[in-house]
Amino acid sequence: MKGMISMAVQVGHRTAHDPARASALPAWRQAHPGRSLLPDSLRGGQHDHGHARTSWAARQMALWSRVLAAPSASAIRPRIRDTSWPVAREAASVGRTRRVLTTQLSSWGLHELTDTAQLLASELITNALRHAHGPIRVHLRVHDAFLRCEVEDADPTGPVPRTAGADAESGRGIELVVALAQTWGSDSTLTGKTTWFELPLPGSGHDSTYAAPTQ
Repeated sequence: MKGMISMAVQVGHRTAHDPARASALPAWRQAHPGRSLLPDSLRGGQHDHGHARTSWAARQMALWSRVLAAPSASAIRPRIRDTSWPVAREAASVGRTRRVLTTQLSSWGLHELTDTAQLLASELITNALRHAHGPIRVHLRVHDAFLRCEVEDADPTGPVPRTAGADAESGRGIELVVALAQTWGSDSTLTGKTTWFELPLPGSGHDSTYAAPTQ
């Protein structure tokens, strides 16, 4: 008996084949139906096998019968409101940017900012097309309680606000940005500059009074 138990519990070790032990095992099992070769200490001391099986089944039923709430979309992926696109060096790019802005702000639920953002972005792109050379890019994103629009170009010279004459047909771009944006500015980059403006989000509690530009 002890030899059979020893043979049963030796896991991971090779033992020599013992014909006597091998022939004794079927006979012992026939004489002791339902008994395990392992002592109670190795089987957790459980003698009531029916109760153990019932408890395990009950635990499984309780586990798999629970109704789990599906994770929300925000928990899976936080909402990101940040996008950018290149602007071709052609007059049609101004109108194209206005349409892209309308679509993007609509998808973000910021319809109230569309008109102002369109107007100010158009002025910045027009300035970039007129005064800068090289590639132009628009970057639109929401941060904190503001919508920020950036226009990047290859001209290192920043815009200078000036008052256009009453009969002037141009020169009011930065003047409009100063009047309508919460704040605006121009930052130098390795390849030129980025001119930007910010508008407060609806319901954010920020007014749209003029703030001095940051350099």
